[in-house]
Amino acid sequence: MNLHRWWHTLRHLRPVQIWARPLHWLRRRFWAIGYPAALPQLAFQMRQALLPRVRPAFTWSFIGRTLTCPSHAIPWDATRRRRFVRAGVADPGAPIGGPLTDKLWRYQLNYFGFLFPRGRFTPEEERFLIADWLAANDDEHAEPWEPYVTARRIRNWVRWRQETGLAPIPATAGAPPFAPAAGASPLSLDTLVDMALWYHLKRLRLDLEHHLQGNHLLEDLAALCVGGCHLRETFSTHQFPTELPPSCAPFASFPMVRRARLAAWLRDAAAGLDEQVQSQILTDGAHEERSPMYHAEIMASLAQVHAALIRAASTSLPLSEPEQRLQSRLFETLPRMADWLAHLTHPDGRIALFQDSAFEEPPPEEPLAGASRSADAAPTLSPASGPAGEFWLADARYYVRRWGTGHYLAVDLGPPAPAHQPGHAHNSALSYELSVAGRRVVVDSGIGSYHDPAVRFGGRRTAAHNVPMTEGAEQSDLWGAFRMGGRAQVERLAHDPPTHRIEARLIDWQGNVFRRVITTTDHGLSIEDHRERAITHGAFLSLVHLAPGLTVRPGPTGEAAIVPADPALGGWAVQFASSQAWEVRGTTVWPTFGAGRPATLIRLQGTPSEVIRYAITWNP
Repeated sequence: MNLHRWWHTLRHLRPVQIWARPLHWLRRRFWAIGYPAALPQLAFQMRQALLPRVRPAFTWSFIGRTLTCPSHAIPWDATRRRRFVRAGVADPGAPIGGPLTDKLWRYQLNYFGFLFPRGRFTPEEERFLIADWLAANDDEHAEPWEPYVTARRIRNWVRWRQETGLAPIPATAGAPPFAPAAGASPLSLDTLVDMALWYHLKRLRLDLEHHLQGNHLLEDLAALCVGGCHLRETFSTHQFPTELPPSCAPFASFPMVRRARLAAWLRDAAAGLDEQVQSQILTDGAHEERSPMYHAEIMASLAQVHAALIRAASTSLPLSEPEQRLQSRLFETLPRMADWLAHLTHPDGRIALFQDSAFEEPPPEEPLAGASRSADAAPTLSPASGPAGEFWLADARYYVRRWGTGHYLAVDLGPPAPAHQPGHAHNSALSYELSVAGRRVVVDSGIGSYHDPAVRFGGRRTAAHNVPMTEGAEQSDLWGAFRMGGRAQVERLAHDPPTHRIEARLIDWQGNVFRRVITTTDHGLSIEDHRERAITHGAFLSLVHLAPGLTVRPGPTGEAAIVPADPALGGWAVQFASSQAWEVRGTTVWPTFGAGRPATLIRLQGTPSEVIRYAITWNP
């Protein structure tokens, strides 16, 4: 047991992260919400009626991995084995393998984000997938009911409900219009989804992730607000059937007996989310975890909350005081978040890959022919490039320069953040990304997996970034998939706008000290790396990771050209020059989850007393 590591991990935690963890464990295993047996049974009837009208198999593709499964055996909860749920359907008994071994893949399946953009599935298939999930997942303590998964599913189901409304399912060629089977419930699937959302909110409210804090707690509270606003509107306007069979009796007075409780939940959720937005969103608009990917996801969640509050305010439903405060705060916060994300977006319209960040995956299937797309789409997560100029994002500690001609530089000058939850932080202080003429040249290694320990550590470690370092040493003590012991410190930040010069000093967790100076011009940048103190043994290095598809063509006097590896993409080159010894090596970068790509690494090495200098320039 490494007491030093544990001490430096635990000493940064907030008290709530310590006492809330055992409480969360107890609640997840022993507390129950009284999930009614009638709900999966009714969903099973609808599933059976829809089954003949859907494709025989569905193909799922998440985080770079694909699985095809029969429509009657979708592995919503792949960790269970042949257990009959109350609806009378058995769980698939196939052994876990392939993508199902990755927890993030299983999470993605249960988010229901695959419903968007609309048009990938027919209306019958969308309804079948939801009914199938409801029929198969009655165990509120199982993985599909974990709080973060539940929160994401709530927001996606609410969005689906609002986009589809109560429109009837159109008949397809050769098939009769949908109608419940004889003796089935007169409740529509839309009504059943609303009832399921009530129990989702009830479970999520019990399982709020106070022990994790960060984006998890914020997403939980956002889902409570979105789901609560939707149900408040539904309970106020939707007429439930008055004559119900015995199996539906528990739902006869469903909206009336729950309005007061829902109002209290909404007040608490709005107050909690307002507090978290105030705490987690920094003055410059950044989310405290400093990851452009998670920043974009959180911005989308908060935008959905804001839209729900605006929708409620436009009706006769009054907002509580906490909801009004939250609406005002989001009105002020969301533009700042959008501006920050624009600064951390390359000229190609995609985010910089600092910290745990990866490109958004394209939909695995094209929309069905003739299918319409919803005009009420989710907030765009890849904004247009920001304005030209030089920007110092002081709270998040990023420096950005955008030349306005497709050239772009972003530099990470911050320590692991936030101190109490650095699970998505990398050893990337002093690293940078560079685009020239709209094309990425120097890149972060990204993040390929949360499940594979080798890939996870490989993406977070110091050598995966464009930094000065001592060979074999780490900026911060990484352990586990999301843990960090001793931390790096960044100090003596200096920014001189007239000379376009930035300087920062890094002290790694073992005491090695580095100083980096970056100076930009109209046609390039120069970098000076100093090792001011060496505590651990190892060569003094400076690393430059090139974007996939680029290679290095050495010149006769130590300079080189960075060019496309494919000669067909010629006519474009960037110059690299250094007086230090350097070599080219192969490496792997992970611009998307699960999809490692071969790339080129420039490895510069200096003597202990040397300053490593290099320059990257381009033609006007």
